Amino acid sequence: MSSFPSIRIEGGLLGSELLDQVIAADVPGQKPADFGLEPKRNLTDEIAAVFADSRALWGVFQNRLARLPEDDIATTITRDQWALPFLALLGYQARYNPRAFEVDGHAFAVSHRAGEPEDSPPIHIVGARQELGRVPPSGRPRLAPHSLVQEYPRSSCR
Repeated sequence: MSSFPSIRIEGGLLGSELLDQVIAADVPGQKPADFGLEPKRNLTDEIAAVFADSRALWGVFQNRLARLPEDDIATTITRDQWALPFLALLGYQARYNPRAFEVDGHAFAVSHRAGEPEDSPPIHIVGARQELGRVPPSGRPRLAPHSLVQEYPRSSCR
């Protein structure tokens, strides 16, 4: 554990030997093929490249956000200049949902899914300036973004 002075492990769920295994790339799920990459690709280099690209995206997003009027909740810019490109860097091709999902008589206006299949996980994108715990001033959708995602039926996310 002395190799990692800034890490303190609490409890017994993860042992200190796990850190050594992670550094040695000796834990399942750490090979380039596990991430859909060619086996000869260097995973650390790929992670660094995606991180650099995401920082560049963030900078462009922040510049565009700063030019918007203060009362604009920035949904379009957040979606088009940050969330969708960032998700694409991570390998997700988010698909827009043109209408709310109807489940047990309740509408859930989840904005996107993480792919084409019906069982793809939901992704709900809202503006960077929208409060996640409040219903938008328009009153639509009927739930605050946080509540919408929390209440969306888990059976729909399999």
